[in-house]
Amino acid sequence: MKIIYTPQENPVEGREEIDADLTSLFVGEVKLLEKTLKMTFQEIGEQLERGSATHLMAVVWIYRRRHNLELRIDDMDDVMRLSELEIKVDDDEE
Repeated sequence: MKIIYTPQENPVEGREEIDADLTSLFVGEVKLLEKTLKMTFQEIGEQLERGSATHLMAVVWIYRRRHNLELRIDDMDDVMRLSELEIKVDDDEE
């Protein structure tokens, strides 16, 4: 799955592509997701498949956190609009 973020205010320089392969997450990132969302990794994956915006933003947060360890999940609430996100599913994931 690829998550593409294109902010309205800065669509060229602000564009981000996140190659969100959940199997590439580090164990510590998975543990942090599970602790934050109070769900198992499998349950998180199921919620993503169902289209949960909460779980989608949690995945974006984990990838962004790699560059800013101070970033909290609540910091994501007023940063991105749902309309600025595009989800591309790999052919083998469908």
